[in-house]
Amino acid sequence: MTKRLMVSYARITLGLGVCAVLANAPGPLHAEPDTARTLIRAGRLLDVRNGKLTSDQTIVVKGDVIVTTGPTSSFPKQGDDREVDLGSQTVMPGLIDVHTHLTSETNFDPYHELATTVAKSALIGARNAKVTLQAGFTTVRDVGAIG
Repeated sequence: MTKRLMVSYARITLGLGVCAVLANAPGPLHAEPDTARTLIRAGRLLDVRNGKLTSDQTIVVKGDVIVTTGPTSSFPKQGDDREVDLGSQTVMPGLIDVHTHLTSETNFDPYHELATTVAKSALIGARNAKVTLQAGFTTVRDVGAIG
């Protein structure tokens, strides 16, 4: 074997050894799931199933799953619980829009579309997606985009 090939094998072996050590090391790579609750204290909660707006409600979240909702008095803070105070806010499920054109602009110049590249269109779409999310729409279907 040539010296250059032996050095390459040594680097590969060292790299694999480091990966094996990291894969078996305790810490962030093998962190236990977060069992602490997040209590979202809502001033008002829109229940879309029965069409009612209820006051002083708490949304209980574990990890990234909503476990339950109910009156704030039913969910006192415990140990590692985190609280998010939205006491003056109305909380509702995310809205869905199934007919959007995220990459479109309100520019009525007939030549504007001819000068818009796929990359520029993607940047326009990202900006419009942010505005859409901030307006409460958590799910959209884009029905026409170049690229």
